[in-house]
Amino acid sequence: MHTMHIFLFIAMSALGVQAQQPADVKKLDHIAITNRGIIAPGYFADMVLMDPATVKDNASIQNPKALSDGILKMWVNGVLVYKDKTGLQQYPGEFLGK
Repeated sequence: MHTMHIFLFIAMSALGVQAQQPADVKKLDHIAITNRGIIAPGYFADMVLMDPATVKDNASIQNPKALSDGILKMWVNGVLVYKDKTGLQQYPGEFLGK
């Protein structure tokens, strides 16, 4: 099996598990991380919109920062930070300490 096919299988399997088993919100609240674990108004979420049919890793030893194909948009804490292979100069991420 081709390496990319293995990666996509693993990624899609992980996505399926994550979609079926959302974060345990009670555990997050217990360690003072609130408003996370679900996609809903007032909550924080990181999301990636991708086209599985076109996802391709273009990075190499010669060009390690090459962007992947098939990654359409990315949001961090609900803020659009990437689209059309361009970073949008938005940095809404937060350090989540213990």
